[in-house]
Amino acid sequence: MLKLAYCYMRHYRNQTFAILASIILTAALLSGISSLIYSSQRSTLEQSKAIYGDWHYYLNISADVLDSVQTGEGAGFDIEQCGMVEIRDVIADPYTVYFLKADESYLAMAHRELKEGRYPQESNEIAADTYTLRNLGCSGTVGDTFSLDGNTWLVTGILNGAWASEASEMELLVGDDFIGRGNQPLLYVRFREDRKLYRQLDAFLAAYGISGDAVTANDEVVRYLRGERPDSLYEIIKFALTDKDGNFTYLVLKLQSDYNLAFNGMLILLSIFSLFVIYSIFHISVSQRISEYGIMQTLGISEKRIGGTLLIELWLLFLIGYPLGCLMGNGILRLFFQKLNHVFEAGAANIVLTGNELTGMDQVSAGKAVGTAVFCVSWTAVFVGFGLLLTALAGVAFFTVRSLRRQSLSQAMRGDTSFIRKKRRIYSIRSFHLVHVLIRKFMFSNKKRVIGIILSLSIGGCIFLCTTYMAENLKIHADMSMKSDDGLGSEYKVSVKSSRLSDTIPSETVEEIKKIPELSQVYATKVILGELTVREEEMDWPEYFDEQNEDSYFQQVFGGICVKKNSGIYGIKYDVYGYDTGMLAELQDFILEGDIVPEEMREN
Repeated sequence: MLKLAYCYMRHYRNQTFAILASIILTAALLSGISSLIYSSQRSTLEQSKAIYGDWHYYLNISADVLDSVQTGEGAGFDIEQCGMVEIRDVIADPYTVYFLKADESYLAMAHRELKEGRYPQESNEIAADTYTLRNLGCSGTVGDTFSLDGNTWLVTGILNGAWASEASEMELLVGDDFIGRGNQPLLYVRFREDRKLYRQLDAFLAAYGISGDAVTANDEVVRYLRGERPDSLYEIIKFALTDKDGNFTYLVLKLQSDYNLAFNGMLILLSIFSLFVIYSIFHISVSQRISEYGIMQTLGISEKRIGGTLLIELWLLFLIGYPLGCLMGNGILRLFFQKLNHVFEAGAANIVLTGNELTGMDQVSAGKAVGTAVFCVSWTAVFVGFGLLLTALAGVAFFTVRSLRRQSLSQAMRGDTSFIRKKRRIYSIRSFHLVHVLIRKFMFSNKKRVIGIILSLSIGGCIFLCTTYMAENLKIHADMSMKSDDGLGSEYKVSVKSSRLSDTIPSETVEEIKKIPELSQVYATKVILGELTVREEEMDWPEYFDEQNEDSYFQQVFGGICVKKNSGIYGIKYDVYGYDTGMLAELQDFILEGDIVPEEMREN
């Protein structure tokens, strides 16, 4: 059969080339588009890791369990890295200051590596980032001393600043000799990301007898890695179709969060489309060989052997064309990916300062590095597509041979592809347009083939429209989110998250930022607090604010975001921003009616 398949491929070179070209192009489309979506998601994940730390969970556990945990593979889990932090002491004035004993593994996962000096060793030595030291009254250089909580501290090291942290909370790294008023051990772990995180976490907790209440997830990271057990597809669809709160939006968002609909859905669509294209072209090729297959059957060659010959021919072409298509698709998109980089960034990078001073531009430089997306080949899509198409091609060969049964041997030997048309029509006795006759005779002679072509074109059109929509929607979403999320069209936002309105970025620091040659525009924003009053009958969904109301920061600063007063009126807190002329101009795209005139706004 192998030799016969090879002879067919050589004899029908044009048909062989057409089938091979269809395999190459569909493989390029399948692997390229999948890698494009995968690269976008990886870019967002890496950005979240850089901001929130490269760890998945931290656990509040006893010292005995802490000492027994090691990196490596266990029963159902594989720890790539784990770090230890001990909270030795806490003070509340002038800020909430934590005295931490941390190992180098934790500092690396939290991106708090040592920039200068050494780690503390003596009981009066500390290491911290520059912003923390300056907020505590220190100049922020190695060898300086400062007073805090009635003690004098010596700075031995400077750490990298934390991206996502509270401005009212400070961290000081201490040595082994420091003895505080307590010792609360925390374990930070990072599992292998090519395995489901929630299963590894369950196995880890079972192995060490740890309660699930002791676990806190790094939500901004694990949500991209299936850190929580997904609901079943049946329950998701049932809720969307039967529950009063279920709708199509819920269905799409739930499937995206639990099953990565954007990637897996597109992979399935592309696989089906590829199969339709290959089947349509191969079926046309086979129809031109009907007479030869009829002769082979007359000579006693079984359908099984004919089907095996077709299958070997398809698989040989597939094994040649699929790798070439994957190389071509990923290679071309890799070349153009950097030009499309802005489409796949998650949005503006927010740089949250840990105090009321900004000195040095290391965070701005880091922000630029995080915003650079890197093209990644989705090997999952490559191998899954390979397996699906390889299996489906066996079905193509089976159904192709099965369709030959609909013809008699004499029809097959004559090369008749009409598939036993029972109703025949004589056109010569009536007046018909020639185009109508040709369409009826050739285009609709095989309705299944026509339906297959229409379906393949329809699926191809859907994939094209979906891909175009996703790319354009991502671009618009990125642009609008940068403008609407206090970024005002900027790529980076530098802010101070503090419970005191007196904590601001000094004007001298703003002028220093403006001197950075890579920045084209720098806007300074003033913020005051406001409150919107809403009557109780107008408040349709007060539970929407429950999570924000429980947040410690919002409780400390505002007493809650949405609070019901004694009069029954709800007060919703919000920020009022003061914009300059350039910033107001950036809001023109959001105006539904009227115009923004900065001069009139300043006067009135």
